[in-house]
Amino acid sequence: MACGKPHRELTHTELLQRYPGMRLTKDFRVLLDESAGTLRADKALKGFQDEFKKRGGVIHDEEKVLSIIPGKIVTVCTNKNKYTTKSVILTAGPWSSKLLQPLGLNLPLETWRINVCYWRKKFGDFENFPCIIDDSTGEKHVYVLPVHEYPGLVKAIFHNGLKCDPDCRDDVFAEDSEDVKNVKKFISDYLPGLDGSKPAVLESCMYTVTPDWELVLDKHPSHSNIVIGCGFSGHGFKLAPVVGKILSELATGQRCSYDISPLSISRFGKEVHRKANL
Repeated sequence: MACGKPHRELTHTELLQRYPGMRLTKDFRVLLDESAGTLRADKALKGFQDEFKKRGGVIHDEEKVLSIIPGKIVTVCTNKNKYTTKSVILTAGPWSSKLLQPLGLNLPLETWRINVCYWRKKFGDFENFPCIIDDSTGEKHVYVLPVHEYPGLVKAIFHNGLKCDPDCRDDVFAEDSEDVKNVKKFISDYLPGLDGSKPAVLESCMYTVTPDWELVLDKHPSHSNIVIGCGFSGHGFKLAPVVGKILSELATGQRCSYDISPLSISRFGKEVHRKANL
């Protein structure tokens, strides 16, 4: 029930004493993992990028990849330049399909806009609040993170979204969408310490989702020097260090340190791969 992690189960009395901003009905069981936490994505990215540059890496910001031309030497065409390389790793997020389809690969990826909502607190110590995952509705769950990015604001999000072209994500009307309504109901039912009338701040992010909600780590079936990492389905960032290791091993011809067969392209069937017209 807690994925093998050490945890303790709280009674409803203990829950109310520790977290007065929360109310759960008796049919909920509450499992507390006291070793859990949240990642500071901005600081983590800066740390990775700083180390990358120390080791001689060069980062090209605001440079759009237009196409990949396969061959013994791969050519990457952008809006500013052309680059050639012995191998390339494609981790294009919601733009993965736009780059892979011209290469004859039609993976079953859906791109979703996720409405990232921050809600104002009314009472309760939400600065020292736990991360909450309500999995009572299966994959389409609500998760809550304590006050962190904005003073006095709690992040509460529905782990599902609206299908969306990543180049048009800001065209999707957000505040009255079904996912925001679901979070409002969750707050009304279980988090009286928050003002659930409307989000104080509403931002967006993109998920790239596979049918089984698992990521894709593999080489292109026809071009072994094109390595693909995509379909992280909203739970990829925390895996970044090990994913980077795996992708670099694939790109440099090393033996992979892990069994990644469950994450292969072949699990989707042969129909996702056709000969490209290049």
